[in-house]
Amino acid sequence: RDPLAPWLARASRMTEMNTDSYLNRVGAEKDGHPSLKALEKLVRAHVTTVPFENFDVINGIPITIDISRFYAKIVQNRRGGFCYEINGLFQSLLRRLGYDVRLLSARVRNSTTRILGPEQDHLTLSVALPHSLTERYLVDVSFSDALCDPLPLVDGVSRRYDL
Repeated sequence: RDPLAPWLARASRMTEMNTDSYLNRVGAEKDGHPSLKALEKLVRAHVTTVPFENFDVINGIPITIDISRFYAKIVQNRRGGFCYEINGLFQSLLRRLGYDVRLLSARVRNSTTRILGPEQDHLTLSVALPHSLTERYLVDVSFSDALCDPLPLVDGVSRRYDL
């Protein structure tokens, strides 16, 4: 059973998102149709305008997994967020623009201790273009500028990214 399925079901029901406002927030424009080039532009625009931040956690503000709240925080209030907020909202935008998106649970390795964090410690995305649902890309707009381009997910091929 996919532990992210209930969250995705709630996320897909969001109706309040204004796609044009979101694109304006990240300094991007609508590209006629989903393409790798358009996805690359969106990812770069997002990582250079929406910062990772965890002020709500530090200030004891409860985190609710709610796309409408993510939209208000990131787009309307022009703030950043943490991975579930940033990638969660970004997947909603990508779906509205015609991309096929899957949520992926990830683990983050501590750069000092080299120990992996717990399962579901990080949210990232697997994105496919409509013309090729088998060709997927790893997309993560919540780790600052660490992954500025969609990374092809190719079976049997690995890449190491030390942050």
